[in-house]
Amino acid sequence: MKVDSTEFGSITIDGTTYPHDVLIRLSGEIKKRKKQLSCLNDSVRLSPEAAEFFTRKHCEVLDEPTPQALAAFNRAKGRKIGLFHVTC
Repeated sequence: MKVDSTEFGSITIDGTTYPHDVLIRLSGEIKKRKKQLSCLNDSVRLSPEAAEFFTRKHCEVLDEPTPQALAAFNRAKGRKIGLFHVTC
């Protein structure tokens, strides 16, 4: 799976454009992320509970602006998920 590009309000993944924030699951399924959750602040942030969960599971979390997050997602090997904020 490759994130092709993004612009304000959309993201293109494997040739398909999504006009909303997305969550890419381990299975490769692409889900719409609820806009309400994304737009509470200027950017997406992990809740303290989510950060603690990932720490317990020994998962690396990258919190980057969208362009850098896309590049990091595309470079990452192995199992990965992605949450991309493109609409606020």
